[in-house]
Amino acid sequence: MKLKKAKKIGDGSIVSLIPHDRTDWLLIQSKKGLILTDIEGKLIKNLGSQDNFKLNEQKTAIALLKSDTLSFFIIPKLKLEVISICGKYSALTFSHDGRKLGYFRDMDKNTQLCVYDMDSTAVLTTSDRLMSKGMQFGDDILSFSPEDNFIYFYIKSQSKVRHRDADLITTDVTIWSYKDVRLPSGKIENPKDQVFAAVIPITSNSPFVQLETESSKLKSFGSGNKYVLTRNVVNQAESYYRPELREFCQLIDISSGKIIRDSLDFSATLSPSERFITWSNATTGKLFFYEITSKKLCTNAIADGGNPYVAGWESNDDMCYVFDKYDLWRFDPKGNVKATNVTNGYGRKNGISFNFAGEISLNAVVDRGKRLLSAVDTETMANGYFVVDLNHLVNPHECFMDARLYELNIVGAPPVIRKAKHADKFVMTGQTASEAPNLFVTDLKWRKQVSTVAPQKPYNWLKSELINYSLNNGKNNKAILYKPENFDAQKKYPIIFYYYQGLSSELNRFRSPQLLGGIINIPWFVSNGYLVCVPDIINDKPGYITETTVDAVVSAAKFLMKYPWVNSQKMGIQGHSFGGYETNILVANTNIFAAAQASAGFSNAISDFGDVRFGNAPMSQHWEKGQMNFQVSLWDNPELYVNNSPVLKADKITTPLLLEYGIYDENLFRQGREMFNALRRLQKPAWLLQYTENHILQKQENILDYNIRQQQFFNHYLKGDPAPVWMTNGVSDGDREFISGLKYETIKR
Repeated sequence: MKLKKAKKIGDGSIVSLIPHDRTDWLLIQSKKGLILTDIEGKLIKNLGSQDNFKLNEQKTAIALLKSDTLSFFIIPKLKLEVISICGKYSALTFSHDGRKLGYFRDMDKNTQLCVYDMDSTAVLTTSDRLMSKGMQFGDDILSFSPEDNFIYFYIKSQSKVRHRDADLITTDVTIWSYKDVRLPSGKIENPKDQVFAAVIPITSNSPFVQLETESSKLKSFGSGNKYVLTRNVVNQAESYYRPELREFCQLIDISSGKIIRDSLDFSATLSPSERFITWSNATTGKLFFYEITSKKLCTNAIADGGNPYVAGWESNDDMCYVFDKYDLWRFDPKGNVKATNVTNGYGRKNGISFNFAGEISLNAVVDRGKRLLSAVDTETMANGYFVVDLNHLVNPHECFMDARLYELNIVGAPPVIRKAKHADKFVMTGQTASEAPNLFVTDLKWRKQVSTVAPQKPYNWLKSELINYSLNNGKNNKAILYKPENFDAQKKYPIIFYYYQGLSSELNRFRSPQLLGGIINIPWFVSNGYLVCVPDIINDKPGYITETTVDAVVSAAKFLMKYPWVNSQKMGIQGHSFGGYETNILVANTNIFAAAQASAGFSNAISDFGDVRFGNAPMSQHWEKGQMNFQVSLWDNPELYVNNSPVLKADKITTPLLLEYGIYDENLFRQGREMFNALRRLQKPAWLLQYTENHILQKQENILDYNIRQQQFFNHYLKGDPAPVWMTNGVSDGDREFISGLKYETIKR
């Protein structure tokens, strides 16, 4: 494949590539207005300056809004049609087939919902039917149903004047009651109009149907052709000990608003043809299929399958496809046909985890035939693709697997593989820890790299390797070890351990050397002479976070200490959020680390259990059932909470600790102050960086400041660099507007 030199076209920004018969066109937003050009930059059509515009998904039409004129431009015909020339317009929304345009029109303080049909040029308008019920249009949000026969929108009650009680003495009181469904926020806010989702057919004079109320909300806006699922509005955070607050779903007929099925599991989803409702139980591995018309419930289970999920359906919802931890299964939702393992157990036998590759959403329709699967080797973290035959129970065919990251369900994952429109070829990205993401072209037999982006080339970059080591119970655990590109086994390197929970799947992820508002900048530290180890921490035993954290990290440290190129006297630890909590746990339970930096982490399970977050969310749920998952309350097992409260072991801490918190991080900022004040009282070396921010730093100046101070801290304790002034003398409140404290003392440790 020969790549042509890039060519600049015009002075604007490209909005979209428009497919055309002979040559593709470009839609460009420029100083001259909205223009269409060919691929070489030759002008096709100048649509002029527009206040707003909307391109349909098919790229065949553009809705144009200029002043009080709404127009419709048909791209293939280069034809402009004026829809309306009076009023203010908003929420321009195309139907799924791209041939209808929904919008709001405001005329003389009367807002109308309109739908323009490109084929008939008719405009459906509705407003009076809403006003008669004392309702008005709400937020400017529209969505067509999947078959474009209904349109969803928001409504709200017309504003009412509220009068104060004659005996109201003060508004400066907040009343807390044990009967409240939610805790009060403690803030007096201006009352806002509540908005509720509604739906109306676009081809008849039927009245609109209100789908939401104060006590129920849609699970997905604009989700169905026949039905929608709503959820009850409850305090889910406390439902685990208050059964009356249990969250559930209802099935609603959108034509009538009638409740078809009540008290469905909260994880319920609709099948594409809306014949079934499905949900699963992660604990038992069971899948549930409820047939709407027959009202029959069918249950299927995958033995030792982890948490199964429905990933796709055949046409008319006749069969569905389900992934467990490793393999793909074909299920009959009516239970008449035994479930079959489509990948023939190949995934579980070989430790490979499969998923549908490319752009396929959950509950999508899957055609019978051959399908492309993305694959991850759970032992080596190799990534690649297989082809599975949905019609025959044979092992899936391996296309390729190697030590690159192509497609994986992680934060910041690469774009999924895409197929050419008229050829059996695919384009994808590939990356490793030491190679930036680049484009590859493949026919699934051969693959060729077609771009050579290498921003890391001028620098001493890093390389990653997967290490396996034993935990105290003899089980194997994984960790990623990052070494500098110029690694020399004859040298001794300081090492920093960074962690969260399970991160070994990111072995081949390319990490950009960007400033980060919480976690460690791995490329920077490795490029500057550090090793970085990222061990998996699997908290699989409720209430034993301390034990599993110490075991995973200390065992990794002891494993690496055996190598002569690891300086066992210069080992540091760093984590953010849950990782910050793990850092506090580690310094309170071991003394093998020379420096520790914890950001936004917990320190006291007991005090936080009785605290609140986000204004009115009790933290008890977080410890009993949430991420901490203790499974017991403070009163059921107080020793468990004591053991998982590192601040209560502050007197045992010997590791210098740098803390970082945002003051708007509510309870976590309080947790940070507890930890710092305990260490300060005990005269242990500790510092707290306090920023006027939330859980993750967002302001670039704060992120830069935090990264520099974090690097100075580790360089001092792990490399012997001089301590900066902010560590030795501090920076007073009166000086912080003038003095950074970033300068170094001249005496080296």
